[in-house]
Amino acid sequence: GLAAWGLTLLLRPGRPWRGATSLVLIACAAGGSELVAAADAALLPLLAAAAWRRRSPQRWWWMAAAVIAVAGLLLSANAPGNAVRQAALAAEHPPAGFLAALAAAPASGWGVLTYGWTAAGLCAVAMLVSAATAPDGAAHRPPGWLAPLLLLAAIPITAGLQFPVVLTTGGGAPPRAANLVWLAGWACLAAAAVTGGGWLAGRWRLPAALTRLTPALPAAATLLAFLAPGSLGRATADLPLLPGHAAAIADRRERLERAAPGSDLDVPILDPVRTPRSCLVYDLTAWREDWSNRACAAWYGLRSVRIIVPDPHRRPDHAPR
Repeated sequence: GLAAWGLTLLLRPGRPWRGATSLVLIACAAGGSELVAAADAALLPLLAAAAWRRRSPQRWWWMAAAVIAVAGLLLSANAPGNAVRQAALAAEHPPAGFLAALAAAPASGWGVLTYGWTAAGLCAVAMLVSAATAPDGAAHRPPGWLAPLLLLAAIPITAGLQFPVVLTTGGGAPPRAANLVWLAGWACLAAAAVTGGGWLAGRWRLPAALTRLTPALPAAATLLAFLAPGSLGRATADLPLLPGHAAAIADRRERLERAAPGSDLDVPILDPVRTPRSCLVYDLTAWREDWSNRACAAWYGLRSVRIIVPDPHRRPDHAPR
């Protein structure tokens, strides 16, 4: 949000306070997320060069923003927390050789690109809408070679973004970094779909019956996004699990609240099959000294908390003996 606000102020020249505010916002954004810092550090120097070439009155603000973005990326990348995580990753995943990483990066990028088929369906919908709704004789139609070029460009872009991670850790990017890789690759594929549709519009018109279905295509695309694999699909599949999950959480909260202050409490593990992953990424652990266990115990005034797997052969406390 801060990065987007900063770029918006730079795009609206006029008052000096806008430029100064944008620099502060971009600096804060770099400290909030190394992914945003990397995106700004890659984008702002290009925009600054374009502004300098056009002799824009805002070129000095753009240059300052580019310098701040690069400096923010370096500070974020060398922060102590990142250094600790990088050391842990290096110990867990030995780095790959240069040639091995170069060979593995395309497959790793392709894996991110093809995760789920939602975006493929959305791109196809965009292509059909472009072909169906473009007016006859529209000027400046995209050339026919542009869509295949964008389509092919998605693979080296995702491979190039995955290469540093494969080189340093021997594996692909973690999920939040893979989101950025996915976005870069699918931006090319979406652009390919739109330009391909624009090119087709000049050579092929959909039948009138299909053209009348054009208003329903966005709704179909939305339905596709909810049914396909991915975040929306997972959330949709998790909906039937919510009542049981709410009951399990309520039971756990009751156990925590009724426990004697300062006691050691054992709570049953949440059912790994019936727990919606959209609501709970991970549970408490069986180790009492885990940081999440200690935080939970401190919140409820207990000495320690852990989870246990119930023994199906053990009689409950209220069962007759």
